[in-house]
Amino acid sequence: LIDIMARLRFSAGNRVLIASPLFHAWGGSMLVATFALASTTVLPSRFDAEATLATIERHRVDMLLLVPVMMQRILALEPGIRKRYDLSSLRSVSVSGSALPGPLALAWMGAFGGHPHNVYGSTETGPASIAAPEDLRAAPGTAGRPPLGTSIRILSADGTPVPTGRVGRIFTRTGML
Repeated sequence: LIDIMARLRFSAGNRVLIASPLFHAWGGSMLVATFALASTTVLPSRFDAEATLATIERHRVDMLLLVPVMMQRILALEPGIRKRYDLSSLRSVSVSGSALPGPLALAWMGAFGGHPHNVYGSTETGPASIAAPEDLRAAPGTAGRPPLGTSIRILSADGTPVPTGRVGRIFTRTGML
């Protein structure tokens, strides 16, 4: 858990805007983490792209938690609207809940800077991998690397490991079962 928090740049005292739904494991687990780390937590009643930018500016949010479609909606705002808001406090954006397409990660970095983190995992196991901004620049569609204490295997339908480059099922083992 410590490795996950460090890789997401999540620490005590953060000002965190949780835009992702709390009924989903991503939003709900991060809400608990904000409490554990004595962070200021900003919870909008619903997602609105421009209101999210205004909230970041108003509360000097340094960590934003989203799902990819929310990133798309923010990027769909006219550039003039996006530039109205001071987002200089933002130092980490963590995205989970569905796949983060490489072009979306690159578009976000082009518009807002190099701070997105792609978190791949499941409700049952927690984060299986995290792609840091440098990982996304090197390979925009990557799911990243497993946190400490996490193992990932790609297995065939009969449970045997598949060679690199072959399709299989993803199995993860974490300390968060």
